[in-house]
Amino acid sequence: MTLSVTVLVPAFNEEEGIRDALDALLAQTRPAERVIVVDDCSTDRTAEICAGYPVEVLRTPRNAGSKARALNYALPHCRTDLAMVMDGDTFLAPDYLERLAGAFADPEVTVAAGVVLSKNVRTPAERGRSVELLFASGFYRPIQNWSGAPMVIPGCATLYRLAELRSHGGWSASTVCEDIEHTWVAQLSGEKVAFVPDAVVWTVDPPTGPMLGRQVNRWMSSVFQSCRLHWKDAPRKPLLALWVLVMMVEALLAPVYLVAPFLLPLIWPMSWLATICWWLGGTFLLTIPPVAYVSIRNRLNPLPILPSLPFIHYTRLFNAWYTLRAMVVELVLVPLHLSAGMTVFEKGHA
Repeated sequence: MTLSVTVLVPAFNEEEGIRDALDALLAQTRPAERVIVVDDCSTDRTAEICAGYPVEVLRTPRNAGSKARALNYALPHCRTDLAMVMDGDTFLAPDYLERLAGAFADPEVTVAAGVVLSKNVRTPAERGRSVELLFASGFYRPIQNWSGAPMVIPGCATLYRLAELRSHGGWSASTVCEDIEHTWVAQLSGEKVAFVPDAVVWTVDPPTGPMLGRQVNRWMSSVFQSCRLHWKDAPRKPLLALWVLVMMVEALLAPVYLVAPFLLPLIWPMSWLATICWWLGGTFLLTIPPVAYVSIRNRLNPLPILPSLPFIHYTRLFNAWYTLRAMVVELVLVPLHLSAGMTVFEKGHA
C-alpha cells in the first residue's frame, strides 16, 4: 500500500533559496499529495515567490519563534499518512522522497531521513562542514543506525508517520531543535527511527565562522537540553545513552587533540614539523575512508572534496568551543539557576 504524504516547508525569510527548494521538491519521482509552505511571518518575498508555485501557503498569525511551533501550527492541516518536513534552504535529490518513503514499509519506523550534504562549498566554514557531513554519513550515522539508536535524524528533510507524531503532541518546543528532541522521544517510546543512506539532500551551511558557531551552539544546546529532560529514561535506551556519553567524551578531549601538535614536541623528541605532519596525516587517514565511501556510494566526484579536507580543523575549533560551552551552560549553570540556557531559536545563516 502506498502511503500518502504531505510536505511541510517551514520558512522564515527564505527568498534566496526557496525557488531551488520547491523546484527540486516538485520534481520528485514520487510526488507528494500536498505541499504546504508555512510562512512564519517572513518580512522578505518568501510568500510572494511561493505563491507562484502549485503549493499552499499558510501564514502564521504571528512569528512563532521556533521551527517546532510553526510546524505545530500547520499540523492540523495534515490529513495524510506521512508528513515530510523540508527546510526552505534544502535541495532534494530527485528520488529522495521515494527512497525515504520506502523505509515506512517497516511498520515500526516512525521517522526517517537520509544523507545530508553541503550545497555550497566555497568558504572555509562551508568546506569544513562539507567534510564533516560526509564523515558523519559514512561513519557515525551507519553505526548508530545499525545499533538501533541514532542520536538525531536530521531535520532539514525528515519524514514522519503522522499517527505517532500526533500521539506525542506534535513537534516538541521544549528544546531549541525539534529534530533532536523528537528522535529521542520516539526511541524512548519504543519506535524505530531510520537512516536511509541512499536518499540524498543538500543543505545550505553557515558561510562564516560566527554563523557556524551560532548553529553549533543551537544544536549542542538542544542535545544537552534533551539530556536534562530525559536522563532518567536512559536505562530504557542504553545505546542511545552510550552515544551521548561518547559525544561528551569527544567534546572534552577535543581541546587536547587540537593542541596536541604544539604540545607533543615539548615532551617528545620530535620536531614541530614532523609532529604536525604526523598529526595531519593521521587525521586524514581516519577521515578519508568514510568520506570516500559516501562519495562513491552516492556517485559523487571525490576529487573536488580533497582540497576541503584540511578545513575540517577549522570547523572543529568552533565545534569544540561551542559544544563545551553548551555542556557547561545546559548541564551545570541551568540546574544551578545561574542561566536560563538557550531559549531563542537562531538560524545558522542569514
